Amino acid sequence: MRDSHGYNTHPFVRLHAQMAWSRAVSSFCAKDKVVFDPDIGAFRRDPIGPRGRIRAFRGVIPVLERQFFGRRRASLMHGSGGRGRSRASGLTGAERGRMVDQQMEQVVKLMETLRVTPSGLLACCSNTHRRRGVDVIRRAWSRLLERLDPLVVSIVHELSRRRLVPIAAQCPVASAHLRIATAADLVCASEIGFRWTGPVPGSRITIVEIKTGYRDADRASGVRMKPPFTTLVDNPLNRHRLQLAVTHMLFRRCVKPERRQLAVMPPLLLYIRDQGGAVAYEDLVSDRLGTDVWNAIRAARRV
Repeated sequence: MRDSHGYNTHPFVRLHAQMAWSRAVSSFCAKDKVVFDPDIGAFRRDPIGPRGRIRAFRGVIPVLERQFFGRRRASLMHGSGGRGRSRASGLTGAERGRMVDQQMEQVVKLMETLRVTPSGLLACCSNTHRRRGVDVIRRAWSRLLERLDPLVVSIVHELSRRRLVPIAAQCPVASAHLRIATAADLVCASEIGFRWTGPVPGSRITIVEIKTGYRDADRASGVRMKPPFTTLVDNPLNRHRLQLAVTHMLFRRCVKPERRQLAVMPPLLLYIRDQGGAVAYEDLVSDRLGTDVWNAIRAARRV
């Protein structure tokens, strides 16, 4: 039983496909399995150690802010509105960012269940033919669309344009050695050669960091970063650049692409605008920058 796109629509096949990618992504961070614990406001090892001991990890942003950022300013890391509330939504930049993250998790689950890529999803919605497979996808997306923030819809359109398929949202990555942890906003696979049955040798994956509420992230500033990044201006773009570099290094160390025969593409930094559209940066993080940030954090850890 297949739909108009040639996908097998049997419920068992859909469940197997969803579990295949879920197991694959979960195995990326199985060694340093961490979860965010709202009670302590930090990541911790899961499960809890013997005698109920909680081993908390440091967040990447606090580590970078204390060690490299030239000044402390909430608006630089929480959107143009900072921690102040928006008149339109009534939410702060951080609150709206968390809401977008939660809704993207719903979108990823929907795509996995329907076995449809972002480009396929948008194509089905623009298709006027009332075929069974297309109609099921259109109705499911319409029901979810009523609850989605416009920023989430812009993210789906940008992923479709770049031919990326989101396979996991808020994927925790950590380093037990440095005791730092964070969550990658999106783990995506290239649509080229993509199979819903799971990764195959040569599959191309990457992480996408999503930022909302920034009007001019690359604005000029008279403040510089702390050593060894004194050549970088302390503005939102460079702060997110260092954050993405650390997240990418953690992701690579968890994935171990050489062992799994996977290709890790350069990470993507995505600024989603309220007015619509997105600004993407693909070449912000080089291997050298990632290594420099990693070594600087490790050196400070030893002190």
